[in-house]
Amino acid sequence: MKKIIEVENLDVRFLQPQGELRALRGVDLTIQAGEILCVVGESGCGKSVLCKTIAGLLCKEGVIHSGAICYEGVDLLACSKQESRTIRKKAFAVVLQNPQTALDPVMKVGRQMDEVLKLHRPELSKPARRLRLLDALKQVGIHDPARVLSQYPHALSGGMKQRVVIATALLKEPSVLLADEPTTALDPTVAGRILDLFADVHKRNHMTIVLVLHDLAAAYHFASRVAIMYAGKIVEIGTKEDVFAHPLHPYTKALLDALPSRNLGKPRLPDLSGFAFSEEAMRPFSSTHWAAVPKGASDAR
Repeated sequence: MKKIIEVENLDVRFLQPQGELRALRGVDLTIQAGEILCVVGESGCGKSVLCKTIAGLLCKEGVIHSGAICYEGVDLLACSKQESRTIRKKAFAVVLQNPQTALDPVMKVGRQMDEVLKLHRPELSKPARRLRLLDALKQVGIHDPARVLSQYPHALSGGMKQRVVIATALLKEPSVLLADEPTTALDPTVAGRILDLFADVHKRNHMTIVLVLHDLAAAYHFASRVAIMYAGKIVEIGTKEDVFAHPLHPYTKALLDALPSRNLGKPRLPDLSGFAFSEEAMRPFSSTHWAAVPKGASDAR
């Protein structure tokens, strides 16, 4: 299978008054064309930072990058800003966690979506753009798209907002869709429907999807491969069958053992002994952050 994205030794640090907060620690990851890759891990392990770094959405001030992010052989961190922006604008689309903040509350849905088409499909006339917007909303399961286009976001439910956000992302016709915990703000029933929608989009468009999730059961159901993140690193990656049936890393085993189906009758959840980082390196950040490197330190292993 063709490799579409290759991440090599990716390091991301945020400059803080105490030193450098290290969010990603030498991440290596290959994403194959046409797959659904689920990235799983606890809150704060670096999943969102990884997605936003690949998409180029992190604020440049106060951020240090090193390593490589190659899209079809082009290193997006090494090429010029203009070239990187052009490639990312065409190739990537992002669905963020909270649809409430992804949509402008004072602008009608149709106008917001039309702005995306004006940018990415400037050759289309206004009537052609409207037909494209109606079709996009139908594809994500909205049965009265004309009404939705004429409404403000506050008039829509959480699930409807997320469908609009997904439809807007698909208007770009991206090669890679990065979905950063797209079901976090939704109730379980609606979350299941949204994940079904991603599976349908993948099947219909043969699109590469990187799906960040907390739900291990959902990851097993929807993923082609699963990547486990812990303390800013990818600690295990493989087919969902291999990772779930034969986990190799202690953190992966602890995650799976924490599932209710595996934990019935046990007095407490499993935990991991020791420290992810040395106590000395963590001390300057002990009151605020834990995955950090103080000034002058090369690493905190």
